[in-house]
Amino acid sequence: MGAGDFTVEVQEMGHLVRLIVGNWSRLGQRTWKFNIDHTEVKYDVVVKEYDALVEMVRGKFRVFPSEPVLLTYDFPYLMKIP
Repeated sequence: MGAGDFTVEVQEMGHLVRLIVGNWSRLGQRTWKFNIDHTEVKYDVVVKEYDALVEMVRGKFRVFPSEPVLLTYDFPYLMKIP
């Protein structure tokens, strides 16, 4: 390569996902609360596909293939409507 020649690597963007273990409790009609399991480690990961996310969850939290995985989501606090 001569002076001024350079290579640019383009990567596909992913989604930043925070993995938190817990369970949902129903408080009333259309009202739910997520109870975080503070004994589990939390992870921030970047994913590009849903299937990759499920496999990542299974690996990080040691979930066997025979065990079902339920993934739910919630918006960050600053994105919620008061």
